[in-house]
Amino acid sequence: MAVFGVNTGNNNSSVISWDNTNNVEYPSFSGTQGGGDGIWSAHGVSAAPTFILSSPSHEILMDAPGGASANEVKNLCTGAEQHLCDGGVFTAGFTVNSQNVFPGSSVTFTDMTSQGPTTWSWTFDGGTPQTSNDQNPVVTYNTVGTYDVTLTASNGTDTDSETKTGYIIVSTDIIMGNMEIETCSGTFYDPGGQSADYDDNLDYTLTLTPDNGGMMQVVFTSFNVEDETNCNYDYLSIYDGPSTSSTLIGKYCGTDSPGTVTSTDASGALTFFFHSDVYVTEAGWVATVGCTVGLDDINSENNVTIYPVPSTGLVNIIIDNIKDQGTKIVVQNILGEMIYSIENAETENTIDMSEMNTGTYFARIIRGDNIITKKIVLVD
Repeated sequence: MAVFGVNTGNNNSSVISWDNTNNVEYPSFSGTQGGGDGIWSAHGVSAAPTFILSSPSHEILMDAPGGASANEVKNLCTGAEQHLCDGGVFTAGFTVNSQNVFPGSSVTFTDMTSQGPTTWSWTFDGGTPQTSNDQNPVVTYNTVGTYDVTLTASNGTDTDSETKTGYIIVSTDIIMGNMEIETCSGTFYDPGGQSADYDDNLDYTLTLTPDNGGMMQVVFTSFNVEDETNCNYDYLSIYDGPSTSSTLIGKYCGTDSPGTVTSTDASGALTFFFHSDVYVTEAGWVATVGCTVGLDDINSENNVTIYPVPSTGLVNIIIDNIKDQGTKIVVQNILGEMIYSIENAETENTIDMSEMNTGTYFARIIRGDNIITKKIVLVD
């Protein structure tokens, strides 16, 4: 027996009819539950029964013909109130936090199956892992391409599958979405990508972190977001650091382009938050992603090397061809807090960080106005 939920609100009646275009036996109505009243009629062998709901907020109980599943019964439902036929059908479904991802990024899948699923079987073309039985798996995509995803779910009685073809797009283009990406190259687009406007009702947060120990720099070459005096409709907010708790650089809308934006945070990161409301969409933006590395040298003769990477505690900083004093080393954590400094660095400098927590730190080698930022990674 299939139970189809119907809520007609304050209306006194709705009509659900049944189609027999596939020569399938009509379902029979077993009654109602929940206190509602109903009238149904059959118009002979060649006509489908019609059920008229004379009271709101109740359910219809139906026997599926010939042992058919609830999904097969649903497919017979037609008429002005056809959307009401989905109420009690076991239907597999899922969403993701982002369909467009950068190589090496992880995607979180969220099960949206109706009617109480108890088991899940996922297949991820091009993903790691390639299969999963978790309800809400996290999958990493390392290779550029377009990939299918299939979910088969069951509640012990009914089983249903959904396949979304070409659902995950992995590209070196950076499409605005809920992601954290470590890179120093690429083209950054609004959620509509290279050729489409962005959609309504979006809220995305993207953090870019340099992969070379430098500072993120993003240069906007075009920008068009729904305009409003205070940028309260659609807008792009940019933060100087690894989260939306970092210092706000600016909030942008209309054609007021952010221009060139460079991180000054110790992490070297920039964070972008995009919001669109329920009305009006525009072309969005295109930006070039790169990194400034402070300088690769303190001057043309001085090169800096840090090893080992990663380190378990002792970190060696080699500054070639230091000729006099005045070069300073400052080590900061990801929050920008100074944890170590050397006022007059030498050619070979060793820092003991064995008492520090594992994670990412940044060494800044400073001489006058010249600064090099290098990454330090501590592991157990």
